[in-house]
Formats: sequence, C-alpha cells, structure tokens
Amino acid sequence: MAYAKYGAGKGYFKAYGDYFYIQDTKSDGHSAVIQWKAAGREGDDWDHNGANNGWTVANRNFPEGATVQYRACWGEWGTQYIQLSSCSQWVTTINDN
Repeated sequence: MAYAKYGAGKGYFKAYGDYFYIQDTKSDGHSAVIQWKAAGREGDDWDHNGANNGWTVANRNFPEGATVQYRACWGEWGTQYIQLSSCSQWVTTINDN
C-alpha cells in the first residue's frame, strides 16, 4: 500500500488480474493518482470521483514476473497535473499472479 502525503490518497497493486486500486481520502478539491512503471511502460491512474467514494480500479496487463513500481500522489484531474511533493515513496513488487 502506498499513501500520498497529507492524507490525500492511497493505492495498491493486485497482481492477480493486474489491477491498481486508488482512493481519494481527503475532501480538498484535488484528486488522488497512482503513478506506475512496469515492463518498459509507465502511466497514471486517477480517482477523480471525490473523496471517500470507494476504490477506483484500473486494469493493466503486465507480463508475468515483471517488476511493478507505483506510488500514490494527489493532483488536478482536469489538467493532469501531479503534485510531485505529495507523492509517497515508490513501492516495488513483482507481478507473480
């Protein structure tokens, strides 16, 4: 589990099915976002549905055995701006479902 600074959001990766789960946990007008890197790709998955509205789930497709890195941050969904100082440390795991 990764936790964005200031209590702004959290997220994790589930290897079985290659899912990222992200949740906005603070009513501050910002969105929670997971940044990820895996198998030579990288991307962002957003929870822009408001705070405390459950998990947003994003399905990816990574090769078995791939190293997956992710971190939780907050940002502005409309502009796709991510406040990098809000990001957690990178979490590293292996896609071993």
